[in-house]
Amino acid sequence: MVRILVPHLIEKCGETPTAVMKIGLASTLIHAFPCLNDDSGSGFGTWYAKGRSHLLATGFLEERLRNIRKQLRRSSRGPRPQREQDTVPSRIVIPAATISEERAVQFAEWLKNNSQPLAQVDAYMRDSCQYRAGWIRAEHSKSIPEVLAMFPRLTTPGMIAQDFSILFAEPAPKLFETWVPLYADKIIRLAKREGKLTLPEEQINLGKIVIL
Repeated sequence: MVRILVPHLIEKCGETPTAVMKIGLASTLIHAFPCLNDDSGSGFGTWYAKGRSHLLATGFLEERLRNIRKQLRRSSRGPRPQREQDTVPSRIVIPAATISEERAVQFAEWLKNNSQPLAQVDAYMRDSCQYRAGWIRAEHSKSIPEVLAMFPRLTTPGMIAQDFSILFAEPAPKLFETWVPLYADKIIRLAKREGKLTLPEEQINLGKIVIL
């Protein structure tokens, strides 16, 4: 979201928008998406907090603005001399598959036409994860419609998180640690306020809030 909003802000207001403009954007954001409201006095301190005295402004919007300005300054100075390590492209290493590619293709075809039983969907999605990751990265980046047309069961609750935990086993636990403390309570409060909370709060599995 920040990657969309900040370029729009720069396009409309230039590289150094005023504090008033940034406050306006942050305020509009939490009014449009109340679940992003935080516990600061303004309600949007996580997104933008005006600097005071010798303290710099903070927040996701401000940090993104700084990063874009740094990138623009670097590009204006021209390309830097290429070092040896720069010539080696960075790659995401996909873990070794546990089944043959032929078997993974069979699983993918079955999953296109079946959404039940869930245990079978879960198992086939897990076993074909590496094949799916390779297909998505092959040749060129695929669009979301292309990916979902090929792998429609990715929309089944828990499947994206399962893929992430297989492909990035070490940082996977951080996904839960980072998002649950920040947004779980806000999501529950919003669902309760809109009458969409179907379970007692004590029965809610916070892990599923992240996955969904």
